[in-house]
Amino acid sequence: MFKKIVIVLLLLLPSAGAAQESIQAVLRQIETNNLSLQARSSLTRAQTLEARVGNSLSDPNVEFVHQWGNPSSLGKTGELTVTQEFDFPTSYAHRNKLARTKADQYAGEMAAYRQQVLLEAEMLCIQIVALRQQRTVLRIRENHAQKFAEIHEQRYQTGEGSVLERNEAAMQLVDAQNALKLLEIDLQNALSRLKNLNGGEEIQFPDTIFGPRPLLRPLEELQQLYETADPSLQAIVAEQMAAGEEVKVSRSESLPKLAVGYKHEFGPGERFNGVIVGMSVPMFGNRNNVKRAKAQAEYATSQLESSRIDLKTQVATLYARAETLAESLSRHRAIAQETIDYDRFLEKALETGEISVVEYFTQLETLLRVQETIIGFERDYRLVCAELNAIEL
Repeated sequence: MFKKIVIVLLLLLPSAGAAQESIQAVLRQIETNNLSLQARSSLTRAQTLEARVGNSLSDPNVEFVHQWGNPSSLGKTGELTVTQEFDFPTSYAHRNKLARTKADQYAGEMAAYRQQVLLEAEMLCIQIVALRQQRTVLRIRENHAQKFAEIHEQRYQTGEGSVLERNEAAMQLVDAQNALKLLEIDLQNALSRLKNLNGGEEIQFPDTIFGPRPLLRPLEELQQLYETADPSLQAIVAEQMAAGEEVKVSRSESLPKLAVGYKHEFGPGERFNGVIVGMSVPMFGNRNNVKRAKAQAEYATSQLESSRIDLKTQVATLYARAETLAESLSRHRAIAQETIDYDRFLEKALETGEISVVEYFTQLETLLRVQETIIGFERDYRLVCAELNAIEL
């Protein structure tokens, strides 16, 4: 019994870096095989190409007119007209800048989506390792509960115990068995979700221990990193810049459009060649476009400032939670280190008759509860750190 407890405690100690390397290998595989990432990449390419649409010259216009006289003695005449219309030159420059900023926005959104997928995969790996460690504890608990129920059954049969004690021990066994079954379901569900993230392909992740515990960098440094490198925020920055370029495009579209062309006329015994120069003045069609673009730019600016504040608050909240979990984890680990000696003490106390078998199993149950708590703290701490460090994925 003592050896089993020691094995569980060893699972709770800091481990080598192989586990972390295994998680990184899983993330690289998912980045390659994830179907949602592949679809989003195609969407980003389509959006980038769409942003460039409309910034080229319009198609040339060709007209040919053929007329015949009545009476036929008047002969036949014809007219050929070729014209090319184009916007004011500054419009093309502004639309080109707008297309580039929109491309930056779409790239940022793609990077944010990739980060989200990889973060989900990393958090699943953390949960899987924790579930496997909890399974080890629950198997020991089930074994304890089985023996505990047998002892109380024997005590009841010999008249040393009551029916209430026997039933309580039986219920503890049922609870331990159900807890183990439910955990197995949760573990299989997590493994299935990891497989789905890998495009439905099987993925090898047998880890039962965690890698080195992640350290927290200073909060100010972390917030500065998010301010400059967070892809979601960078996408909003690009969106705000695109809104500014949209205003310039709308203003440039209020400028006259120009047209040049060639005209050829022919009739009985005569031909005429000429040049066409024209201009269209947008007096009515663009009346509210500039106002709309300005309103959109104001909204984008406000959204950017709000997102910066929200991001800073979110990072600070996660950081405070990580600090609290780290402190609780350290305290419980210190208790876990002491429980090794406590196990040895219980063994000796049981052998010398200082405590009963019932008391022995009751104390072991308390130790297992402590170990489950440590696993939970370790999992939660690593999950929060994964969220804080997602900026580096």
